[in-house]
Amino acid sequence: MRVAALIFFITVLSSFTQSEEVETHRSTCFGGKIEIIKQHADQNRNNGSLEVKLPRQSGNVQLIWVKHGETEKGTKITNLKPGYYNLMIIDGSNCQTVIDNILIKESE
Repeated sequence: MRVAALIFFITVLSSFTQSEEVETHRSTCFGGKIEIIKQHADQNRNNGSLEVKLPRQSGNVQLIWVKHGETEKGTKITNLKPGYYNLMIIDGSNCQTVIDNILIKESE
């Protein structure tokens, strides 16, 4: 099993809403850009979300989110409280990309 190192990390503020943010990452596994769209949680609410966008050439991949010790599969996870989340992407050749410490903040 190959494990890819993240090559690039930038946080870009999005203009969609005040509480939405996009993080951009790159992976050596499928050589493309990974975007994580973060919808931050409102005060005292568990209504945050994380969604991943992969390049079209990514092929068949598994997306595994880790939130507070539990795992969930899929392109999007919802009902998130403020805190840190992790994402593991495994491609068809078993190459893994891990993105740690994705922060959901509490909106002001």
